[in-house]
Amino acid sequence: MLKLCRQDGGLKVYEQAEVAAEEFEDNQKRLYYKESAGDREKLLGPDYRFVEQFQNVLGTPGNADEGYVAKISTHIIRRDDEKLMGASVLYIRVGGDGFSRIINWHPSSSKCPEERPDIINAVFKKEMEK
Repeated sequence: MLKLCRQDGGLKVYEQAEVAAEEFEDNQKRLYYKESAGDREKLLGPDYRFVEQFQNVLGTPGNADEGYVAKISTHIIRRDDEKLMGASVLYIRVGGDGFSRIINWHPSSSKCPEERPDIINAVFKKEMEK
């Protein structure tokens, strides 16, 4: 998993976009659109697509004894020209070591990078007041 993570894990920002200050919460996090409740692709409103892909890389999900590795890719794409604004990749491993199940009754797990990249707040910046 670490080899995969070194190859393409983490966050890449290709272009930042400024959005109006009212689209941010008090804690400086970008707001999500309420209309997106049933469709995550519309999470960022009408101008951007939020695309998440889950890919099984190794093993069978749910089989913690044998273990599995999954890749979660997230992309922010501007709708008008289909430009990729940013991408993040996170790898997760659950189980597969056998030993932790015997001691803890729960499978071990890890992820790389350790913290999930905050792609939304890396791509979108608050518009500066004039």
